[in-house]
Amino acid sequence: FFFMPNYQFIEVSTNESVGYITLNRPKTGNSITPEMGSEIIDALTTFGDNSSIRAVVFIGKGKFFCTGMDLGSSNQSNLEEDLKSGVAANRSFRLFESIKTFKKPTIALINGPVYGGGCGLVFVCE
Repeated sequence: FFFMPNYQFIEVSTNESVGYITLNRPKTGNSITPEMGSEIIDALTTFGDNSSIRAVVFIGKGKFFCTGMDLGSSNQSNLEEDLKSGVAANRSFRLFESIKTFKKPTIALINGPVYGGGCGLVFVCE
């Protein structure tokens, strides 16, 4: 057993030797905010450091797996500037790179529709 922090935008759990990361923004189709991306990277680090975890599974809460980057009004404050400057692309790259280079197998358990950057999340998993 090991300590997993509580997160705002994802849920983490384990079952035997498998770690689970559940995207937990069902009202927005589990769209990814910068904060959610940071939480995923943190959870992967924690799972990676635990020798009893042999694989990590991603799943979406609700009817969507993931609808990509959050383009809704709650995420608009710096979105236009972040898109123009490349900050948004760099955030996405860091998230996808952390999954792709994770030292244990990652599985996308696609439980609903996937759009945009959600496809990227699926593609970087095994």
